[in-house]
Amino acid sequence: MITSGSLPRSTRSARRSADFAAATDCSPDGHAARAELIRCTLAELAGLRVTSEADRHAAGHLWERLEAESAWHASGEPLRMVRGQFGLVNLIRDSVDLLPRGDDDQWRDVAVRLAAVPAMLASWRHPSTSAASPG
Repeated sequence: MITSGSLPRSTRSARRSADFAAATDCSPDGHAARAELIRCTLAELAGLRVTSEADRHAAGHLWERLEAESAWHASGEPLRMVRGQFGLVNLIRDSVDLLPRGDDDQWRDVAVRLAAVPAMLASWRHPSTSAASPG
């Protein structure tokens, strides 16, 4: 799992806010953590009280999306991210290309994300080799 301690010092010090993540953990542990977050969110959502029609629509949409994402994880689909054109390499590239660049802080975010690309690719190596091993 990628933590701030595993990123280069320049990457850690350049982070400006808690809402900006320099890197996505693409390892099996990262996928497992996201799957667990989905399970916890679904459990919490199930316990919430619907107080309006808007709540009902929002909860229904969120529930459907989370259930689909949970099924995606359960079926082993994260391991398919190693494929080419729409796979993980392009998602990593997009994670840099799609960042805003309007001011100095946003350009710092771009630099932080670029510095994190090697760590993201390193976390990707394990799923790509384990996806190849089952056949």
